[in-house]
Amino acid sequence: MRLVGTLVAAVLLLSLQVALAEVLPVVRVDYVEVLELSQGRWSSRYVQLSGNTLRIRSSAEVLVLRTDPSSGLTPVDVLVDGSKPILPEGAGFLWGSLVLQLGGKPREVLVRFDSSQPLDALSLLLGVPRGSLEPGANLTVPEIPGLQPAGFTLTCLVSDPRALWEVVGGGFFVVNKTEVSLLGERLYAVSAIAPRNTLQVGRGFLKCSYGYLYFAPLAYAQLIVPGAAPLLYVNHPSYNGSAHSNIIAGNPPHLALLTEPQDVGLASYNVRVSVLQKEDLCLGRVSFRVLLPPGATQVGESVALGSNTTILLRFYREGVAAADVIVTTPPPTLVVEPPFHSLFIEILDRAGERLPEGTAVLFQEGRLVSSARVADGTAFFCGLTPGDYVLMVYRWGSLVARRPLRVPAGESSFTANATSFEVRFFRQGLGELLRNFTLVIRRGSVVESFTGDDHALVRGVPPGNYTFEVWAEGRLLSTFNFTVSPETGSQSFTIPAYYLAVKVLDALDRPLEGAVVVLRGSDLAVNRSTGPKGVANMGILPPGVYDLRVLIGGAEFKERVHLQSDAVKTIRTEVLVVVGGRAILLRHVLLAASAVLAILLVLALLSIIRRLARRRSGVVEV
Repeated sequence: MRLVGTLVAAVLLLSLQVALAEVLPVVRVDYVEVLELSQGRWSSRYVQLSGNTLRIRSSAEVLVLRTDPSSGLTPVDVLVDGSKPILPEGAGFLWGSLVLQLGGKPREVLVRFDSSQPLDALSLLLGVPRGSLEPGANLTVPEIPGLQPAGFTLTCLVSDPRALWEVVGGGFFVVNKTEVSLLGERLYAVSAIAPRNTLQVGRGFLKCSYGYLYFAPLAYAQLIVPGAAPLLYVNHPSYNGSAHSNIIAGNPPHLALLTEPQDVGLASYNVRVSVLQKEDLCLGRVSFRVLLPPGATQVGESVALGSNTTILLRFYREGVAAADVIVTTPPPTLVVEPPFHSLFIEILDRAGERLPEGTAVLFQEGRLVSSARVADGTAFFCGLTPGDYVLMVYRWGSLVARRPLRVPAGESSFTANATSFEVRFFRQGLGELLRNFTLVIRRGSVVESFTGDDHALVRGVPPGNYTFEVWAEGRLLSTFNFTVSPETGSQSFTIPAYYLAVKVLDALDRPLEGAVVVLRGSDLAVNRSTGPKGVANMGILPPGVYDLRVLIGGAEFKERVHLQSDAVKTIRTEVLVVVGGRAILLRHVLLAASAVLAILLVLALLSIIRRLARRRSGVVEV
């Protein structure tokens, strides 16, 4: 049972690894080796291929551009100083390589590469003659069991060496070129190789014969094939160019086309692999390991490669496999940049204003990869692997932008389906411009606020229906619905909002300072104090019915206000004076005076009564 459990666990682990390998993003890094012959010496440098083209400047006598056979890349077209070059003997296109004779003059070379079938570092070539070519013919190398189609051999008689470009319809390699004279006319007999499996024959030749070319196992070199002309093609960075039957111009290192197949020993190719450290806190801990091709070994940073020189590096973030990097034709010292990139995106609306808020989402092959908050027109993504993505931007619950983009792309800027416009509000009646207000915009559960002195700039609003709320001094003045379209421009609105001032007078119609005025409505409450002129400014209010209370020295006075326009409400109180924080009211004084008068009347009455009583008793007061 333990054995069965172990086997099941192993199968599950293997399945997980296979599934992981299928979903990991893959970044391809292709290099091209540039070999230059100058003053009898070869030099080598490696250039990273950008896309499928390579542009270099060279003053070499012979220039060789080479990719390793396992890369699956081969040059297919070239321009030298903007024109198709004349290819002399030993120059032209082979499998994964291009040889040019530049004559030691400064030249600008533009080469286009295309994908091809990976090959071995050592390939035996067998040529099988066929017959004559006819203009317009479409040829394909037929399949032969045990052999692999490699291309065509051509022997043509032309009046202009450049004509072979038209005859072949693409790149070719010149094996031999002979100048002949026929009836006083200069002609050229050219033997060439077309390193592809289909051929559309053009015009421009006087006579042309062809044959098929095949890759064969090296053991076939010992066989005698009637009519076959064996060649040995060598393409490996460990080859030192020691063979003497190389027909490639200049006998370069790492590349040979040998007319006498022989034992060619290839050593291992050593590559020192390191990773560029990125100081990017958002990436977290980044690690990697090299997944070796068959026949390769690794000691520390040094990798010894055999015939297959393609290296795969697997990168991990926080211990989790995140991306693979495939490196073809690696240089001896390989520094790989982690395949993680940051992306800054600037998002503007139709008016050119920055989108204030929103959410940006990245998809890759229909799968959500990352999301970021949009703040002041900028979204930032971290840890993206190179590739094609679809960016979607949402605002107010609406999709306002959808755009494909490629990473790495640097900073990117684009326009969202939203607009910005200025808003002004005027008070009904006098038409006075409302100042120091806040506009609150609502749609569903989404709310945003915009403030202004005499106007507010409303930014990044998608088309749709909204509820506008106008606030001032913390009070809701007006609510209404508004429809925004992409063409919406500056807007002016008139709202019912009025000033209210309360003037408080004492019992003698004098201004009463220090009174607290409390205003209550259905949705608001305002407290103000009167100044030296007895006035409390209640600010701007929406129309309606309000309850008004005036508090001073413990006294309270109530009124009801119907506000329909700018108004100054006068409140006359009974206050005569405020002493020690207490209000002395007119009615209090009147009551006190009445009490004093009553007491005086009682005393006078008592005095009269006493006099009357004494008279009756015969006592006369003198």
